[in-house]
Amino acid sequence: MKKEIVLCLLLSIVVSVFAQNNNRPSLKFNSPYVSNNRTVVLPSDRIPSDFLGCTLGVTNEVDALKNLNQLGIRYSSSSKVGVSDVINIFGDIECEGAKFRVISLWFYNNIFWKIAFINLQTDSKVLENIINKKYSRFPRTAPDRNNYSRYRGNNTDLVYNGLVLQYMISGGSIGQWGEE
Repeated sequence: MKKEIVLCLLLSIVVSVFAQNNNRPSLKFNSPYVSNNRTVVLPSDRIPSDFLGCTLGVTNEVDALKNLNQLGIRYSSSSKVGVSDVINIFGDIECEGAKFRVISLWFYNNIFWKIAFINLQTDSKVLENIINKKYSRFPRTAPDRNNYSRYRGNNTDLVYNGLVLQYMISGGSIGQWGEE
C-alpha cells in the first residue's frame, strides 16, 4: 500500500514537470511577474545588470551557456561580430513592457558586456514612455547620430533608439566593442 502511494506521488510529480517543460511561457524580463525559472525581475531603483543568471561585467561565456541550458532556453551557437562573441535567443520575449523576437548576449574577452533586445514587436512609443517614466531619475544623454539615448547607472547603462533596447556595462559601446 505504501509503495503504491509513493509510486502515485512520484508519477504525479513527473507528469507535472513534463507538462511544465512542454508548455513553456515566453521569456519575460518585467517586474512584477510571478517568480519562476523563466522570469527575470528588473527593479526600477537601478538599471539592471543581471539577466538569465548572467551578470554584466562578471559572467563568462561558458557559465552563460551553462545558465541558459539549466533554464532550458534554446539559443543559437555563438558567432563572431567584430571582436565580440554573440549568442542569440529567438522567441517571444518581453522586456520593459514591450515584446521582442531576439535577445543577443555579447561577450568581449570572454566577459558578458551587453544584452540587446532586438526586433521590437510593440509600438516604439509605448516602450519609450515606459523607459522614460521608469528611468527618469537617471542621467540621460541626448540622442547620438544613430538616435540612441543612454541612461547612465552606476554599473549599467540602458541604451535605446526606438527599435533596439540594450543594457551594457557602464561606458560600453552601442555597436561592437570599441566602436562609437
